[in-house]
Amino acid sequence: MEMDPHIFPCGLMVSDFQEQKILQLNAYIENEFGFAKESLIGQPITALFTKASILFLEHYFYPMLLQDGKVSELQVMLLSAKKEPVPVTINATLSQQGKIHWALFSAINRDQLYQELINTRDKLEDKTKALTITSATDELTGLLNRREATKRANEMIQQTKRADLMLSFILLDIDYFKRVNDTFGHQKGDKILIEMSKVLVNTVRSCDIVARWGGEEFLIVLYNTPIDKANTFCQRLHDRINQIAIGRDTLHVSIGMTGYPIDKQALNLDEIIWQADEALYDAKERGRNQTRLFKESLLLDKR
Repeated sequence: MEMDPHIFPCGLMVSDFQEQKILQLNAYIENEFGFAKESLIGQPITALFTKASILFLEHYFYPMLLQDGKVSELQVMLLSAKKEPVPVTINATLSQQGKIHWALFSAINRDQLYQELINTRDKLEDKTKALTITSATDELTGLLNRREATKRANEMIQQTKRADLMLSFILLDIDYFKRVNDTFGHQKGDKILIEMSKVLVNTVRSCDIVARWGGEEFLIVLYNTPIDKANTFCQRLHDRINQIAIGRDTLHVSIGMTGYPIDKQALNLDEIIWQADEALYDAKERGRNQTRLFKESLLLDKR
């Protein structure tokens, strides 16, 4: 029993390889894409495709047919009778008589699904990026949180073991911050923390670490920076922070500082932070609003 090509739910077409003209096609192509009956017979195959797809056919489709005798699942853009581009997937074979047998399938739904998948992927990537930022930053100030700062500081320490680098660790604490909260309220206190965080971000370099270490305490790690330059940096910090107004007064901070490595000591991060904290305590003891460098003599003074 001979099959009727017009009942197939896809486009069927025969064209001449040499002359590239349409010889036969089924009703699906005419009906689906709005062409009058038999209006495409004898027309060049280029009448069915967009200019970009024609180039693709010439430089990929025809050479592949000559080489392999067939092409499978190739997506191109067909032109409807209204000159509207329509995505289609084509399978084709080249016969020994020089005839190309085409099977064309609408790819509109697949195109839409593919675009939806791309959109979904982009949304997931955006959400993942947002979650990554959220998990690494302090909610109030936007600075790195303690966990992320610890991770990055440890990475910096490892770098110093592979290269001749110097790190400066700085702990700073807002002086009399409890008094600020008690006098002006916690909302004002939060604004102070945010304003000071902006000063810190605008003072450090992109290669440095700046983090909210906890409460009103902040950590800065200056990358490849010796202690003398770190001390100059801290004085600049004092000057900028002192410009933040609190009522009729201005904001002040106490700073403790230590370097790594010092005297080739293989300290871990906890020990380094402990040194900076001891120096910070010394700054508080000496009247606040100043920077103190960790020295072994600090431990002797406390005994």
